[in-house]
Amino acid sequence: MEFGHHGEYVAIDVDSGIWAMSVDALSAADGLRAQRPEALDVFLLRVGYRALHHFGRPGGPR
Repeated sequence: MEFGHHGEYVAIDVDSGIWAMSVDALSAADGLRAQRPEALDVFLLRVGYRALHHFGRPGGPR
């Protein structure tokens, strides 16, 4: 993905490679389903991050 998409979400259909991108995970998944309604294996990722979400506050416990 290009640098300008940092923080956006990508939904990828594992079987076909078709993907959709949006500013939130649900919209990305909806965009993918609009293109490929039969998609079963969907991989979600956030551009520039190792995980979709985190728990707790930034910096960890004090």
